[in-house]
Amino acid sequence: MFTVDPARIDVFTFRQLFQEGRDLLERDHYSAAARSLRAALSLWTGPPMANVNCGPVLSSYAVDLQEQRRAAQHLRIQAELQAGSHRELIGELRALVGVEPCEEAMHGQLMRVLSLSGRRSDALATYRKLRTVLNEELGVEPCEELQRLHHELLSAGDATR
Repeated sequence: MFTVDPARIDVFTFRQLFQEGRDLLERDHYSAAARSLRAALSLWTGPPMANVNCGPVLSSYAVDLQEQRRAAQHLRIQAELQAGSHRELIGELRALVGVEPCEEAMHGQLMRVLSLSGRRSDALATYRKLRTVLNEELGVEPCEELQRLHHELLSAGDATR
């Protein structure tokens, strides 16, 4: 019988650290959550099963792992944002929205960090760009949460006049 210690398999360690980070974030331990999620993401060296000839079952598993990675990345950014590291996130988020031009959650995070960094006009431009892409590519408007954030940013400008 072949047995392997789960601690020696990256995917198990990733999932454990991801869950730990999620739990810490729910308890408002932002810096600790960010550390756990960074540790989880550090296990990634590329796409899952990149060098494996996958059939349909393994392919769907690889897609699931990629989605878990994306969720961990989103939560890590959220934790770092809550911990006050907004300026440090701007470059990373700009790169991520460049790769995923229809990813509304990442655009929302970018808008928040830009606004918190005193770059309201850049945050508004980010929304306009996303709105254009969503309209042209998918024929839809940004989600309600982003529309509210956009309105808040516009209102903040009205309040300073």
